[in-house]
Amino acid sequence: MSKYIVERIKLPSQLDYLIRVTPGDRECLSTHAAVRIRGKVDKARFENAVQRVIDENDAMRFVVKRTDDGELYYSVLRQISFEPVYCKLMGETEEEKMNDLASHAEKIYSRADDFIKDKMWDIVLFEMGAEDNILFLRTNHIISDGESNFLIIGKIAAAYNGIEVPRSGSYLEYLEELREFDSSPEGQRLMSNWDEMSRGYKPFITYPTGERKRSGLTHMFTLDIPELAKYAREHRISLFHLNLFCLHASISAVFNTTDTVICIANGIRSGRYASTVGFLTNGTMSRFKIDKNKLMSQLVLECRNNYFNADKHLKMGYRISPCDFQISYQNYAIPPKMMFDHAKAEVITDMRLSHSISWDIMVMAVFEINDKLMFSGGYDEDIYTPEVLEKMKKYYIAAADCLTNNDKTFEEFCKL
Repeated sequence: MSKYIVERIKLPSQLDYLIRVTPGDRECLSTHAAVRIRGKVDKARFENAVQRVIDENDAMRFVVKRTDDGELYYSVLRQISFEPVYCKLMGETEEEKMNDLASHAEKIYSRADDFIKDKMWDIVLFEMGAEDNILFLRTNHIISDGESNFLIIGKIAAAYNGIEVPRSGSYLEYLEELREFDSSPEGQRLMSNWDEMSRGYKPFITYPTGERKRSGLTHMFTLDIPELAKYAREHRISLFHLNLFCLHASISAVFNTTDTVICIANGIRSGRYASTVGFLTNGTMSRFKIDKNKLMSQLVLECRNNYFNADKHLKMGYRISPCDFQISYQNYAIPPKMMFDHAKAEVITDMRLSHSISWDIMVMAVFEINDKLMFSGGYDEDIYTPEVLEKMKKYYIAAADCLTNNDKTFEEFCKL
């Protein structure tokens, strides 16, 4: 019997985005999740639980191969054996141990960059102290997204607790559906709609060629939620739509344009793929043309309505072009009943554990954490210098302030 379920798989065009933003062919765009488990962890049960998740989720058995002439392709193995990695964090204080964890994470990412290897993920259990551990997961973005990372951890916890998780559609089945959708009448119709939506748009970002700087996903600023949430409730608008508008407004003010396009990353799953591990994130195009004479309070509602009109084209994934900006909005919390037997798992939001590489797009990641919104950016440092980033931060915060405190026309807003 062959060791492969599929020896060579062609990725659907929707995943071209991930290839496009990866410089060269020896580096990967990685994502992560980390939880702190306060309580005793039985290592034998943990190892069996991870192995079960590997066996039941084909995305965990994808590997990258290279032909003799250098072409990359993907295969799916029948089996990958989990080889546990345990590490004791060094330091006297919690801060010192977290610094050590960040150093270990960076080493994991560095090894992952050469992804011609036996697996596309890393799972490590770090010891903070007696009955105090951190479960760290690193995945290649081809096989996982932010939603999937916490699905993986949730499935490990369920298997650890002996809970049967209902089976969902496999990642291979999902990819096959996307390939079929590409050539279907509905797929072709939506492609024409997306082309029409982007007609006449002129990109205003020119990336350098040759040697380029790099940036990780770094913290930019934090906003308090209560006042923004109050405005959102009163105007029947979600926090996500409010933030989408603020990003449009910030980009427009900084780059002196009134026509901007943002790709919206959406990892929501449904139907037979509700708990499928894989890169199931779709992208919606938000193109917004601003009338400088209108009030910010008017424009935010127009921006929301534009999104609703585009959302029906969600299935098209990341195939849209051109697009220089992306927003990813996440309620960054593990379900409250996430337990490893009697040990409670809590999400770790320390952005020092994240990692990214140079990409031809700026990603604004917005994390909703309790009563705070935490903003992180992934960007090319040649384009997004400290001065440009400071301006984007200034106008983003100013846009939120216009909505909650002192409404202005967009023209007045740009003069702040």
